[in-house]
Amino acid sequence: MCGITGIIVFQKEYLHLLRNIDHATDTLQQRGPDGRGTYLNNNLALGQRRLSIIDTSSLGAQPMFDDQKRYSIVFNGEFFNYRDHIQELVNDGVNFISHTDTEVLLYLLIKY
Repeated sequence: MCGITGIIVFQKEYLHLLRNIDHATDTLQQRGPDGRGTYLNNNLALGQRRLSIIDTSSLGAQPMFDDQKRYSIVFNGEFFNYRDHIQELVNDGVNFISHTDTEVLLYLLIKY
């Protein structure tokens, strides 16, 4: 089972707290021993520990971004029927780089 961390700061004097994302993410190592990723942007920090199940390659690392680097996702779960949506997204012009359910979910969220 993967692990997700996140910090959002609403007041500038607390922006330094975003640096805690690394420590917070590392505390979840037992939940996701296969990988680790963090993302910081303005007043938001996201982290994820990965337990690789569907696509064990590094292409499934999170946080995951769309091809334009506009959207990002961290996801903990399993999208059981994700394969049912791949062709729909390919027809819309999506070029998948992984075989993960997370990438399919990201592009579905963008679309809808």
